[in-house]
Amino acid sequence: DNTNTLNCNVCINRIDLLFKENKDPNEGLSLNNFWSTYLKTLNDFVRCIKNNIEVSVWRLGFVVTLSSMLSESANKLLAETYLKSNIFSNYYEIQLNILNKLTLNNLCHINRWLKFKPLRLSADPSKDIVILSLELDLNTLPEVRYTFNEAEIVNFFNLAYNHIISEVSGLIKVGG
Repeated sequence: DNTNTLNCNVCINRIDLLFKENKDPNEGLSLNNFWSTYLKTLNDFVRCIKNNIEVSVWRLGFVVTLSSMLSESANKLLAETYLKSNIFSNYYEIQLNILNKLTLNNLCHINRWLKFKPLRLSADPSKDIVILSLELDLNTLPEVRYTFNEAEIVNFFNLAYNHIISEVSGLIKVGG
């Protein structure tokens, strides 16, 4: 899909999958449209890495960036929803980051970052537009050294995907 970005970063001890929507926010969540096809590719990729490189994977991360069209300024929505009235005045931008420490289906302990921020046009960054970005970052704890096998790696990404769909999809319009 030409409108989305999918990156897979492989390091000596970590695998990250990053998905970013680059389209009209009201079209629905593209992640739903390609996940089953991607999961098969991921299985093949992980099998290749684990069988041919003999690498130990200690950390995993799944990052999805979504956006939603709003009826008003994204800054105004964040200020009115999350800040005490008049505590800040004349703000230029408001970003909200929330970290949860969770267990992902008894597989591993994770950080779940939810990062809300307004999007700005590169041509006119002073303009406060009506699009809100939400980055969902699920990653294993850096202080815990796991030794994930092939099945556990694929299971992590599948569980992370399902967590995003079931647990946090209500935070921003994901449709699809």
